[in-house]
Amino acid sequence: MDSQKIITDIDQQLIKQLFDNAWATIIAGQIVAVLIFMGLKSHVSSTNLLIWGVIFTTITAIRLTLVGYWKHHTGNLQNRVKTYAMGALFAGICWADLIFFLTQPMPVYQQLFIMITLVGMPMAAMPSNSIYIHVYAAFATPIMIALVYWSLFIIDDLNIYFFGIAAVYSLILFKTALIYQNNLRQSLTMGFENKSLVDKLSEVNKKLEKIAYYDPLTCLANRRWFQTRAEEALSRCVRNKARLALLLIDVDNFKQVNDQQGHAAGDNLLISIADRLTSSLRQTDTVIRGGIEAARYGGDEFVVLLEDISDKESAELVVKRIFSKLNVPIDLFGKPWPVTVSIGIAIAPDDANNLTTLTRSADTAMYRVKENGRNGYCFFNINDQTVV
Repeated sequence: MDSQKIITDIDQQLIKQLFDNAWATIIAGQIVAVLIFMGLKSHVSSTNLLIWGVIFTTITAIRLTLVGYWKHHTGNLQNRVKTYAMGALFAGICWADLIFFLTQPMPVYQQLFIMITLVGMPMAAMPSNSIYIHVYAAFATPIMIALVYWSLFIIDDLNIYFFGIAAVYSLILFKTALIYQNNLRQSLTMGFENKSLVDKLSEVNKKLEKIAYYDPLTCLANRRWFQTRAEEALSRCVRNKARLALLLIDVDNFKQVNDQQGHAAGDNLLISIADRLTSSLRQTDTVIRGGIEAARYGGDEFVVLLEDISDKESAELVVKRIFSKLNVPIDLFGKPWPVTVSIGIAIAPDDANNLTTLTRSADTAMYRVKENGRNGYCFFNINDQTVV
């Protein structure tokens, strides 16, 4: 994950959090506006207050409608943030307009009611709006300007002191909002960087696992992986009192391919056999109740493990399917090359109950096929006499 993508993802996450908090923020503002209206209606111009209330409620309705629409429709997030910031600006202007009610005669406690609202709203909106600093600036700036205007032109005494307090308060608010957003951005950055690191480590682990357990030529499991899985399967076989079959497959006359066609042709032959073997095993679900494992066991040897077979006939059905797939000539650089294999089969626990002996038994059966002319299969027999 490059740095530019991380920045983009962080911006999108900030915008998402901004919109997730929008409903609560806007509705809370509307509730405060209703309280303001109820508290001032008996001491200020009812017409002006009604106009203020209608305008504020209209802005609230529009903002909620837009947020609801955005929640269920995709679109350009940056444009939506600009629109949302514009709505925050209009809301901030409405709050700032409360300052003009202070020019009308009213009790001190109602003046204090307005001042506490103007001072408190930017602070209350900080956790939600400063997620995206432009939105917070759009909301808080009109209110801060209103407080400065009040200190300079509305009150008669201590103007310069109130102006200083308003200016310092504004600086503290905006600085705190910037710190809040930077901390949030750094937290998200660390999260994305950690995720990127975890993804890279996971990718490295997968590559190491592939190197350790998979054959790079055929992409089948290698001997090491197969032995691990086979040991596990044998343990299940013993525990469940079931049977499994081990098929040892040797490519006939493979040395001739390398000698006559070259090693590249030999590699192509092994890849084709691996593909055909995999394809044939995918079709055995109705024959084998348990799992199926296939691996490249050596240079020109493959091995297949069939778990939970009911009898030898089940394994034989799979072997016949393998032959039907493999006994088709392969195109090697424009020339058809006949493919034959010799397959030795051993059954656990009938022939052996450990992997070493089971593999040796399958190998013995496979060499029995070689002795009888290749291109066939043979079940291991304790007397080494039964060839199928």
